[in-house]
This record gives sequence, structure tokens and C-alpha cells, in this order.
Amino acid sequence: SKDMTAYQWGFGNDDSTLQTPGSSNAASANPPSWNEPDGNMDGDEVVVAILDGGIDANHPDLDGSIYRFSADQQHALGCGEYGYNAEAAANPALDAADVTDNGNHGTHCAGIIAAEWDGAGTSGIASDAKLMVIKNGDATTSLVDQLNAYAFVKKAVLEQGIDVRVTSNSWVVAQTSRALDAAVRDLGESCGIVSVFGAGNWAQDNDESLYSASILKDNPYAAVVAATNTADELWDRSHYGATTVDLGAPGGGILSTVPFSRSRYLPDIVDDGANLLYEGFDGDGAPSAVTLAAVTAEGGTAPLSDADYGDATAFATGSGSFSATLDQPVEVHGANGMHVVEFAATDVAAPAEGAGASFGLSMYTEALAAPYAAQVKLADGTWASIDDSEHGAAKCLGQTWDALDLDLPADTDFSDFRLRVTFVAPLDTRIWFDSVGVGTQKGPYDYLS
Repeated sequence: SKDMTAYQWGFGNDDSTLQTPGSSNAASANPPSWNEPDGNMDGDEVVVAILDGGIDANHPDLDGSIYRFSADQQHALGCGEYGYNAEAAANPALDAADVTDNGNHGTHCAGIIAAEWDGAGTSGIASDAKLMVIKNGDATTSLVDQLNAYAFVKKAVLEQGIDVRVTSNSWVVAQTSRALDAAVRDLGESCGIVSVFGAGNWAQDNDESLYSASILKDNPYAAVVAATNTADELWDRSHYGATTVDLGAPGGGILSTVPFSRSRYLPDIVDDGANLLYEGFDGDGAPSAVTLAAVTAEGGTAPLSDADYGDATAFATGSGSFSATLDQPVEVHGANGMHVVEFAATDVAAPAEGAGASFGLSMYTEALAAPYAAQVKLADGTWASIDDSEHGAAKCLGQTWDALDLDLPADTDFSDFRLRVTFVAPLDTRIWFDSVGVGTQKGPYDYLS
């Protein structure tokens, strides 16, 4: 894979990628030596216990970052070589050695922390740290699983001498618990471990709402972190709290590792020759390979309002993007509209027989603009719906560049390519598109928040 560190705006940015209106280079954490071969731990083996949804142990950016338990440690702790499934403590039907990531959240967070830098792919903020993998569900999970996970960490440190320094807790339980506060405090007092928690991603005030991190406000061994955006401001989906949140860190639209089963087509970072169509909207005077239009309520097309095919105020890569105002909804529901945008191109190279193709793009809005549905024109002139798990709340949450990819049917009309995406967004939303492509390669990386 290619070097993707230029797209990791949360760690470092030099104005070359992922610019947004009001973006600031101060938004990046800028850790020293984060993407250098020797890492930034100065040879010290730092172990981070990551309590999350598991991991893809075969990911090339992570296979050298996972703490491997010896056979003796496995026997003593009741875990597997790659970690411990805390859910098995309450459900004996589960395998305590199985830390497979069945979603993408655990692998994504693992890459943010400790993806190993080898000149390709992504790099973690502490690229030579080791990850003690503890599977505890996913982003929203059981409090019982968390307490069992904390008990495992304590046992691993005190009985096996494993030098865990930090726990990573990017999960939320919709309740406060003195038991969680006590477990975090006990781990800190007995083992010297700091526990880092994500504040949450539903725009709630943790001072007023009953979420798991709220109980930790007076705990000296806990740090609760809100998500910030590329303007170095609170991301508008992040939780916050004057007394319950300690600091902010980049958290919206973060490129990191995902399991191979969740591989995405990202036109900017595929290998040379893997794009059958690409348009970067860099405002260089060349005709655009892709034209965009609004689909009207009558089913026809019309120019998008205030369209700019070389908007230099925001871009995912290069020097420009396409921007327009979504003010021609096909339906209106209160303050929101359903806006359909058509992407069209002619004479797109067809993939080799038997090779699948995908459509991909980068997108940015200053407010939520969720992809709701998509259709593509087939060779016989009919239209086919494209189903994709990324539709809905998972994508384009606002204030961050994000990526969407859609698998294309084998009988897609590539000679007169037309694909329509329906977005649910507030009326008169400004939207930016960049890096629009059709290609044949996917990789185990994605932008998530």
C-alpha cells in the first residue's frame, strides 16, 4: 500500500491534504517522530491495554504491534496469544481467546494508537507501543464486560509483570457506575495505570447526562477526551462537559486501519493503475472528468446551485474540490431535505472480466449530510439500487472529510456512467466533493469518527 500518513490530519498536517473552511494546522497533535521507523518510545516497551471490539491480527500495520501472550501467560490468565475476550467471563459459551474484530471499531482505534510505521499504510501516534487486546464488545457495550476487562488488566500486571501503562476506552455505557469509578481508581492505585476514555459521539453534555465517563470527573487516574475537528474546535457530534471532560483531541474523520473484511475503495490511496476514473477538481483549467448535477423532484437533472469545480477553500487532496449548495430537495421533512446528486462520466474504462469495481468519493459538509440511498445506471438503461452498510448515520457526520464507497453491479453502464446518491441534509447545506473515482482495489483502511 501507499504512504497514507499525509491523510492523518490529527497527527500532522502541512496544508497539503484535508483542508476545510476554517481549518488550522494547530488542530493536529503533532507528536514527535510519530511516522519515523524507530518510533517515538525511545526503545521503551510501552504496553497499552485497548478495551474495544477486538482486532484484525493479520492487518499489516498491526501484526507487529500486538502484545503476544506466552503459553505460560495464556494458561495463567485464561486468554489467547493475541488477547482476552472479556465477554467470555459472563458468557462461558464464548471463547476467551477469540479477539476477532467483527465490526471495525477496535481495529480502527488500534491503528490510531500503535500502527507500526514501515513506510506504507498508516502510522499510530505511538507507533512502536504494544497493544494488549481485550475484546469487550464494541463502541456501546456492557458495564459487566468492562469490569471484567479491568480485572484482567490488574491480574496481568500484578501476577504476570506485564508493564501496562495506559488503558484505552473508546466506548460508552448509557449509565454511570460507582463500580467503574472504583475499578479505574483501583487499577491506578495498585498498578499506576492511567485510563483514557472517549467522551462520546452524540453531542451530549456529560455534566447533565448519565454516561459512563460522567462518574470519573473526580478520578485522578482517568482522562476523558472530547473529539475536535480540523478547525481545532469541538467537533459538533462530540460529547462535552465543563466538569466531566478533561481535554480534546482530533476525533472527527480519522483515517486508520480496519479489518480486511471491512476494506474500502479510497481513490486517493489505491495503487497506480487501480483507478478506472479519477477526478480531483484541482481547478487547473482542464475539463472535469466527472460532472455533477441535482436530480429534481420530477426525475430530471438541473445544475447544482453555486457550483464550483475548483473550490480552493477545501480539499481532500490536491488543491481544490467541487462545492455546491443543496437547495433543490426532492422531498422536505421539517428543516431537512432529501437531496439527490448525480455523478456522470463518459467512456469509463470497464473492469477486466470477473473483476469487481467500486465508486468512491471524499465529502465534507459543515452539518450532518448522511448518505441515504444510491442508484446506478445499468447497460440496459434501467437503474439499480446499491445497498451499502455505510449508508445512514455512519458517514458524513459533518465538520470532517469523510469517504463513501459503493460496489457497482457487473452490468453497470461504464460508457455512459451515471450514479445518484441521496443525501439527507438541512436545506441549503453547502457540500464539498473531492477524489471521485471508479476503481478495482480496496484496502483495509477507512475514515471513521
